[in-house]
Amino acid sequence: MKGTIRLKMILSFGLLSFFILGSITLAISLRIGSDITRISQDDMLQLAQAKADVLRRQLEQLHWELKILASSYDLTETNSLELLQRIRRSVSQEVLGVFFTAPNGNTYTDLRATYSANKSDYYKQIRNGADFVVGKPEISQNWGIPIVVVAQGIKNAQGNFTGIVGFQIKLSTLSSITEKIKVNKSGFGWLLDKEGLVLAYPEESLVMDMQIQDADSRGFSGLSSFSSTLLSQTTGYGIYKDMWNKEYISFFSQVDEESGWKLVISVPTAEIHKPIQELLIFIIILSGVAIVFTVLVSLLIAKSITKQLNHAVGAFQSLSEGDADLTKRLTVTGHDEVSDLVNNFNNFIEKLHSLVIALKEAQQELSLVGKNLEQESLEAKHIVDRVNSTVSNVKSKSETQAQSTDQAAIAATEIAQSIESLNTMIRTQVDSIEQASSAVEQMVGNIGSVTASIELMASQFEEINKASDLGSEAQQEVVDRITLVAEQSRALEEANEAIAAIASQTNLLAMNAAIEAAHAGDLGKGFSVVADEIRRLAETASEQSKTIGANLASMRAEIDGVVSSSQRSVQTFGSLIKHIETTGSLVYQIKGAMEEQKAGSSQILEALKTMNDITSQVKAASGEMTSSIMIIRDEIGNIHQSASDIKGMMDTVVLEVAEIEGTTQVVLESSDKTTSIIASMDNFIGRFKV
Repeated sequence: MKGTIRLKMILSFGLLSFFILGSITLAISLRIGSDITRISQDDMLQLAQAKADVLRRQLEQLHWELKILASSYDLTETNSLELLQRIRRSVSQEVLGVFFTAPNGNTYTDLRATYSANKSDYYKQIRNGADFVVGKPEISQNWGIPIVVVAQGIKNAQGNFTGIVGFQIKLSTLSSITEKIKVNKSGFGWLLDKEGLVLAYPEESLVMDMQIQDADSRGFSGLSSFSSTLLSQTTGYGIYKDMWNKEYISFFSQVDEESGWKLVISVPTAEIHKPIQELLIFIIILSGVAIVFTVLVSLLIAKSITKQLNHAVGAFQSLSEGDADLTKRLTVTGHDEVSDLVNNFNNFIEKLHSLVIALKEAQQELSLVGKNLEQESLEAKHIVDRVNSTVSNVKSKSETQAQSTDQAAIAATEIAQSIESLNTMIRTQVDSIEQASSAVEQMVGNIGSVTASIELMASQFEEINKASDLGSEAQQEVVDRITLVAEQSRALEEANEAIAAIASQTNLLAMNAAIEAAHAGDLGKGFSVVADEIRRLAETASEQSKTIGANLASMRAEIDGVVSSSQRSVQTFGSLIKHIETTGSLVYQIKGAMEEQKAGSSQILEALKTMNDITSQVKAASGEMTSSIMIIRDEIGNIHQSASDIKGMMDTVVLEVAEIEGTTQVVLESSDKTTSIIASMDNFIGRFKV
């Protein structure tokens, strides 16, 4: 117990300290880590902006010098060589060369070189309206090194374009700013132009050779996707991995709008996170020391608490291992919770001492009561045994009587059931005969109705037969008339053919008359007019004859179709008349059969009436037998009920006697158990020393 309490206290304090310090450590680490990361990012962005400002000021200084040159010197193609050498001696040291480009694109340098700049980027931009241009980095044809061109447009007092003055600057001069950038242990700076070309990088093989958009194909990872952010925004940061799979966080800032260059500072991710990791390790070590200190303190506190409990435990042990001496008391000095525990235990022992004394006195009285209860229980058991024997004899007699009445009741019930079954069959037979009589009567009525319907059908068939004959005659008359119309249409066709022949002959005569009129000359002009009219009339008559002939041919085809349909109709009427005659014959046969069936059904109905009278007499006699047997069955049932009641009462008496016997046995067993318990109590209570 001592070790358990101490262990619980140590574990409780230790776990509580671990939880509190762990939560505080986690919260501080997350907050400080986030703050350090944000501060580092802000510092890197500010550093990138500061370095970009230095480069921007260099470009602004060059721009300022070019503006002064453009306004101070009247450069032309004729004087440019002399003036450029003078200008070269007065400009900044980082200027590699000075040039002048005429409006036509001819370019003159301080080295007396001449070339065309029509395809140069700076020339196109200034010609399109730009004032100051930082050109694309290129390899110089004169020196064979990467250079950058900065150019200023020249305009006269009227605002007309008169040329371009510019500097050629070594790219390394501008990129030296990035080479001097050293961040943490291995952070570095690099430079991009506005199109993503690398202008400065620690790996010199990439300078003027790698487009950042294609960096992933050169061994980098994530730099191509980072390029869209880097080229579209003025400031920001991103993450990529170099060719050796080392991860960097890159912070960038735009130099100026004219060049669009981006100065980038890349720092290994591990170096950014290193201060956070070191701080986290320090906090974890500090938390571990605090937990160890807490465990030691909790160990001392637990030891001071359990020291006094050990004295109380020793006293309790001496009390429990003795002979239950209730006269002993614990003695513990002090005024803490342990001393209160001991004092309360002494009070409990005092009350227990008084209780044991009272229990000993009660135990002696219980011993006397137990002995008396045992004697009374034995006498009650003998009486119950005698009553149980008498009840068993009476129950046997009542069971015999009940069996006899059961057999008589069963026999009476069987007779009643047989008579009832006979009565049921008689009622069923009566119902069946009545139903058969009703069905036969209904059948006779139906036969009469069917016979009347058949007679009506026969008369209607006669009328249909007459109507069919009349229809056939009328249809034949229609066929004859249509045939006559067809013959008359043939006469019309012949007349139309005659008209056509007359028209043709008339036309021929008109032609002959026209020929004769032509031979007659002026004297035959009137006759010629008449001949023309006759010819036109003949042509018109011929055309009308053709139209009439076509219509007559169409009408003749329709008439032939009607004649054919009428002949088929006559044939159909003939077939219909035959079917009607056949059906009429069948109707008369059915009529004769129905009359014979009606006569037979009447005889069946008379026989069923006779059978119904006989069945009614049998039913009356069966009813009298049923009444008599029901009276006998009821009387036997009353006797059986009385015997059953007596048997039930005896069963109840047997159960009551059994319960009395069981109760007596329980009382006897309880008496024995009470005696045993009293003896056991005497053994336990006697162990206490009072």
